Amino acid sequence: MKDVEERVRDRLPDLFVTLVSVLTALVLADLVTEARAGMRLWPLDLRSLRTWCQLAATGLSVLVSWIQFSHVGVSRHRLPTLGDSVVTFAIPLAILIVTTFIGRNEGWTWFYAAAAYLTVAIVTVVWHLRLAMAEPGLTRLKAVLLPTGALGVLYVAAPVYGAVGWADQHGWLSPLDEVLLAAAGIPASFVAALLFFRAWRRAIAAA
Repeated sequence: MKDVEERVRDRLPDLFVTLVSVLTALVLADLVTEARAGMRLWPLDLRSLRTWCQLAATGLSVLVSWIQFSHVGVSRHRLPTLGDSVVTFAIPLAILIVTTFIGRNEGWTWFYAAAAYLTVAIVTVVWHLRLAMAEPGLTRLKAVLLPTGALGVLYVAAPVYGAVGWADQHGWLSPLDEVLLAAAGIPASFVAALLFFRAWRRAIAAA
């Protein structure tokens, strides 16, 4: 029995990273398909530029989620639980929903969808990190949960996007405002990735 358990523990990182990678590839493929099929990307004007920014922000959020889940997953060494499966599928499914709101005439629908996605991401990432931190050597991953860590970007972005969606729905934002606020997700994704890598490397070094 101990030999079987050890084999399962050894295979968990490979299984987790493979599953996350496959789901990420499917989400990105769906994003490209939706962009080709029904989004107005040319000629460039404020509406098409807003669509490009929404595509870039959504695509980068997919990559950031892959970075976080794969790097934490490859660090783990234990028997899998039902929670591992739930956190693996939650974010890809949420992003698939966000994709359906890209390029619509009403910009506020995407902002609301992004706020909902970020809320799901917060819950899922916290859950995943809690599962990982239960293992010896990974307790220092709690730095990711701090407001000054990678998760702090989500803590700020979720309510901000919700407020932006509400303001846009009531006609308080211009088309240029929509473009700039949609584009804000691009640098925010890079910041979240950099903060995560810093905390993850420190946790691995300490282990």
